[in-house]
Amino acid sequence: MHTNYRLKTYPRGFDKVYCVIEMDGGETLDLLHKAIQDAFALEEGHLYLFNMERAAYGPDSIYSPRCEDKRRLADRTSLDSLELKPRRKFLYLYDFGEDMEFHVEVKKVWESKEKGTARVVEVQRGFPLEDLDPDVPATQQVVVEEIQDSMEDLLEMQRKEDLLEVCSLLGIRGARGKRKRELAEAVAGRLKGDLHLLERALDALSCMALSQVLDGSIQALETVGEMELNHLVRLEELGLLRLRGVGNLTEPCVCQVPAECRNYFQFYLNAKSTRENILRLLRTEEAMLFLMNSYGVLEKEVLLEMCGTLAEAGHDLAAWNPGETVPFLYWNGMEQETDDETVWVTMQDREVVEFILENRRELGCGYKKGLLEDYAKKGEVDLSSRIPAYQFLGDHILEKMRGSEVSMYTLLYRLIGGIHMGAEDGDLYLLLEESLELGGGKLDREVQKAVSELRREMPNASLGGWSWREWEEKNGIGRIRR
Repeated sequence: MHTNYRLKTYPRGFDKVYCVIEMDGGETLDLLHKAIQDAFALEEGHLYLFNMERAAYGPDSIYSPRCEDKRRLADRTSLDSLELKPRRKFLYLYDFGEDMEFHVEVKKVWESKEKGTARVVEVQRGFPLEDLDPDVPATQQVVVEEIQDSMEDLLEMQRKEDLLEVCSLLGIRGARGKRKRELAEAVAGRLKGDLHLLERALDALSCMALSQVLDGSIQALETVGEMELNHLVRLEELGLLRLRGVGNLTEPCVCQVPAECRNYFQFYLNAKSTRENILRLLRTEEAMLFLMNSYGVLEKEVLLEMCGTLAEAGHDLAAWNPGETVPFLYWNGMEQETDDETVWVTMQDREVVEFILENRRELGCGYKKGLLEDYAKKGEVDLSSRIPAYQFLGDHILEKMRGSEVSMYTLLYRLIGGIHMGAEDGDLYLLLEESLELGGGKLDREVQKAVSELRREMPNASLGGWSWREWEEKNGIGRIRR
């Protein structure tokens, strides 16, 4: 028996321009390269490569005519040896000077008694150099194609009833009677028409599109590095996320925050506050908020229950040994509500302190009464009048940073973020010193003193909203050495 493959190839960013090639599994990648050349009428004489990880110059899984590893020479690598399955995608890069990138997707695999011949069975238009929209940057078109690709795969995982509901919300007619894949393509195609929406989804600044499409707290994440994957795996081990599709770092990962996570936190809330339990819980929140900071989608109720549990636990742990407190990651965000009245929290457009104060007020945790009054009256926190060091640093940085690409507010928010993450004075000095030097400024003793005072007076996320000075007074102890 012979294995046959049907392969759809299209230029990256232009999935409506494509060719379909059928080949026997015993044929090589070099023959596939020649078939793609013929289908798109590409000039001969340029180098090419295939990468099975869909990354142009990734170090692994590259096959080319000049590969140093003889096992990866394109004219010696058969399709069968690659263990291709339907819906598998990989990259074909042609002409390294022009970086012409194509996606190759396995559409069908079947067996036959006789050996098949390599042939181009369908071509839709030609290579689309003339079709590029001059008003849309090429990089933006690539982003749109990648999101379209991921969304189709993600949507097809959902229930058909959910897809029909989404089609109704988006005004897509004729959905009844279509297969799931056709529904997925229709929804992804409609979303693709809104570049702004796709950019927001890609940057995880909004969950509106995904929350309409997905069931419960499922979200799509594009893992981009080992650190993100480690956090995902840690949360899965703790039962806080369910993962699907994390085979490698370039594939989309579907994550779900299960309802049982509330039982998990409730267990620790009712359990005796041992050091081991609290440390584990704090590490869990650090991982969860790290993902929020990266991808920005989380159900607010889950977050608040988690933070409420940790607020007092953080105090208890700090009382044992403040120097070993595992810090919370800070956040700022925007709330959005979907049709099912689920409130989601995203990472956009609000000051760090304002958001922390709002959540702590809902939780009934303690912090400065004056700061709450500021928020109630003005809708924002007036740090300048409440914390003199904030005003001093703002004026000083503004003066020294004129003409610099780094703004005063950017620096102040970095300082505040460092405080919420439990940074020590030395870390904050280093952060400010590097930025001030760009503008010809200097980190003198007066500035160091103001930074230390700001850290001491600022409401601190790692202390459940208390400042270090308030926490010391509340617990009746002296200055904590950190």
